[in-house]
Amino acid sequence: DPGLPGRQLDIFESNGCQLRASVYMWDHRLYITEASAAPGSSDALQFEQSVTLLEADGNPVNLN
Repeated sequence: DPGLPGRQLDIFESNGCQLRASVYMWDHRLYITEASAAPGSSDALQFEQSVTLLEADGNPVNLN
């Protein structure tokens, strides 16, 4: 998410698979995602883009 401290990595593995990972820090907690997909597949990207951080009340994190 824009404004949320973190990084995204896109790594091509030696077996041809694509590894997508992200690391974020929010509210003194570390969140790490990882997905590996076959070459040409959009599965890892879809997973990465589907992740949403939620507050304790179930609402999306408010960065404002």
